[in-house]
Amino acid sequence: MQWQRFARMQTANFSDSGLQNGGQKENRQLRGMVIDPAGATVPNLSSVEVRAIAPGGSSSASSLPLFATVQTDQQGQFAIELPTGSYNICVTRFPKSCRTLNVDPSPKPIGYVVLRINPAEDHASSSLLDQRLRTIAGPEAQTCGRVEARESPQKATGCALRTFNSGKPFYVRYDDVGVDSEVAHAIAADPRGNVYFVEFDSMGMSSNHLPPDATMPDGLHTVVVPCSKPVRLRKTREGKLTCFSKDR
Repeated sequence: MQWQRFARMQTANFSDSGLQNGGQKENRQLRGMVIDPAGATVPNLSSVEVRAIAPGGSSSASSLPLFATVQTDQQGQFAIELPTGSYNICVTRFPKSCRTLNVDPSPKPIGYVVLRINPAEDHASSSLLDQRLRTIAGPEAQTCGRVEARESPQKATGCALRTFNSGKPFYVRYDDVGVDSEVAHAIAADPRGNVYFVEFDSMGMSSNHLPPDATMPDGLHTVVVPCSKPVRLRKTREGKLTCFSKDR
């Protein structure tokens, strides 16, 4: 299987530019992939964090400054250019996935990094969704409320539509009925006029077959889908807001 081939590449060597142009130091490319407990790749995951380790400093991910965040592609792989230094690489919310590596100026190739995650180790509170909505909409956004499952959404939906028509940022959250997890969805607009449909599941969701341009910025718990432009909001039969996207 494909994932087995890539897993064996964890210690494989790849061609690298190393030192070029008369000894001038250049960035070197690190490549890797994210896999689940079954060895399947995890595509479209936008929460692979790279943190720089200061010389003589701690390598604990929680105490390190963020250098970059990268996203896996449709095959669950990622690549990033790194200058000389030491780095800690983790998938957000999965501390057991962390790997530490050194990037030196020698021509020695950088190994292929495989990050393993287990969704069962990460059960999230729905406050994670609220944090994501505030991040999207910004501190000045109109909060149109949280509609609990089986509660009438009329008031919150009306607030969101009025705020949207006025061109201001807002967000509204609708709780859904889950079987063994907490699930919800939301609409959020940022100050630049971009609007997003956001889904949440406390147990995590599959990253396969995501809509175009969708991201998963909070591990496997949220999916953020940009609404198509010009933005067209519509009500569902339940009176909740949704939007048109490239595949909706």
